[in-house]
This record gives sequence, C-alpha cells and structure tokens, in this order.
Amino acid sequence: MADTSLLLAPGRVGNVRVGMRVGEVRALFGPALREVTLARGGEEYPAFAVGRVGREKLPALLLEPLCDNGDDDATGAPTDRCRIWRITVRDPRYRTATGLGVGSRYGDVRLGAPLTFVGPTPMGLAATVEAWQMNLLLDADAVEARHLPVRRETIHDTVRVTGVQLYR
Repeated sequence: MADTSLLLAPGRVGNVRVGMRVGEVRALFGPALREVTLARGGEEYPAFAVGRVGREKLPALLLEPLCDNGDDDATGAPTDRCRIWRITVRDPRYRTATGLGVGSRYGDVRLGAPLTFVGPTPMGLAATVEAWQMNLLLDADAVEARHLPVRRETIHDTVRVTGVQLYR
C-alpha cells in the first residue's frame, strides 16, 4: 500500500495516532474537525468527527479524547492537552497493510488477522485483534438474522465489517 494516509496500523489511522494531543488533531484537520457529543451508557461526553460516509452520514473518523485531571476546561470540554484514546473508522478507503477495513468480510478477517476475541463489546459486535490494538466492528443485524449464538465459529464468513476501532 503506497498511500500511507489511508493506512490502518496499530495505534494509527493515516496521519492520526492514538495518544495524539487534541491540539495536534486540531492543527491537522483545521475547520474539518467537528466537535460532537457521544452518548453511551446514559453518559454524554465530547468527541471529534471528521468527514461523513454512507447513507447514515456517519463520521468517517470519530476521535475520542481522554483528559487527565485538570486537562479539560471548566465545562468538561477537552483542551489541547487532552489525548486521543480511541479512533473509530467508518470510511472504507482506510485499510490495513493486508487489505482489511470497512466492507471486508468476516471470513477474510478470520483468515488474515490473529483474532483474540469475537463477541459483544460496548461498541457492538466485534472481532478483536489485540496485537493490532484493533476492534473490527461487525454487522450485528446480519449475525442476529441467523438466530445462532454469537461465537467465532457461528458468524458467517460473508458478514461485513462496518467499522474499525483503534485503541490504546
């Protein structure tokens, strides 16, 4: 893969890395970076979005900051000192060196990645590759349609990856 700006690698999505300071992210994306609010588990927290993809217009990249004590401002918003701890990719142009990414089939993931876990996560159904610090989010609707228990061996090879998460 010659274009490293679209490369998914451990801790890295193109030019963005897990652990990058929010100030660096703001400088990299400029006005294309949008502040958004995420809601999970009844809690709301800030994040940053870049671009839009698909019919649902999901963020192409979703960057979640984590602030040490005192690094956020008085309202709880992340300052430039906070760091990105998780990146979710929905843009199918981003790929690993072996070609895996959004749109890949589970069968290709199973054969091409050292999976350590397959099952439900807080972000949905995922195939986890700990060595790559990566969750490949799977189309849960396609899996549930088969009415089988969710296990590595019951997920059909044609189920698609709908997102990729990199974490630290």
